[in-house]
Amino acid sequence: MENTDQPPGPGVQRGGDDAGILLDQIASGDRQAFADLYELTGGMLLAVIIRVVRDRDLAEEVLHECFTYIWTSARSFDGERGTGTGWLVTLARRRAIDCVRSTQSQRTRETVQGIREINLTAGFHGGVDDEVETRIESARAATALRTLPPEQGRVIALVYYEGLTHQQAAERTGIPLGTVKTRIRDGLKRLREQMEGVR
Repeated sequence: MENTDQPPGPGVQRGGDDAGILLDQIASGDRQAFADLYELTGGMLLAVIIRVVRDRDLAEEVLHECFTYIWTSARSFDGERGTGTGWLVTLARRRAIDCVRSTQSQRTRETVQGIREINLTAGFHGGVDDEVETRIESARAATALRTLPPEQGRVIALVYYEGLTHQQAAERTGIPLGTVKTRIRDGLKRLREQMEGVR
């Protein structure tokens, strides 16, 4: 027999679309409904986001962005087109995918900048800003990177492809900072030699 002593939370109805009901209340400025929605769906949405971005800290930032959007745009939810939970999951997944794309674009920019630094240090100045040549240089650098000793290739990849600082690369690998810097310096020297060899 159902226990009727404990009523459902504000705006939540048993057997209904709880998230949808709360979204409708949030659209009217109901702060308690917003808190209830976070408690009801926050963990689930965080799990959805983590599966896409693969990083908990980043996922928490995306979740925060989602709930900021929910507070300001809950009225865009249309209960006739689907459930509140479905709307929230779609929102979280889209925001997570946008985050991944943005992060990848940033890494690509950092990689291109790293390639430019290698080229400039090696004395190559012409046409680096041209998109086709940049793609060629990127392929050459990736090929050359694979020829490095693993210990050098790993730290260079962390710095130039993942955008970590030298200190972060040291923490990630458990290697002293001075060793990381030496491996990057020696690796870049070998990369420049490799780049010269394939031109």
